[in-house]
Amino acid sequence: MATDADLLKVEQAFGYTFENKHLLQDALTSPGVERYNYHSNRLLARVGQAAMEMVIAQAGYESSATTGISSSVLSRQNLGLAG
Repeated sequence: MATDADLLKVEQAFGYTFENKHLLQDALTSPGVERYNYHSNRLLARVGQAAMEMVIAQAGYESSATTGISSSVLSRQNLGLAG
């Protein structure tokens, strides 16, 4: 589960403050994390992924970056370094 500090890092990275921190928490939680969690967050995780891809695509468009920016920024290795 992401800590408040983790949520703040995500908000700072996106330049957006979430009004409902629980939605952000759910979006950052892998669907299989809680073994007996009957409230699946799979759909919300997809929305979170799409939002990240949109922000990265916009940043790449504004900076005229190459199309590979999305895959490099969203790689497991890079996301692991971000915390």
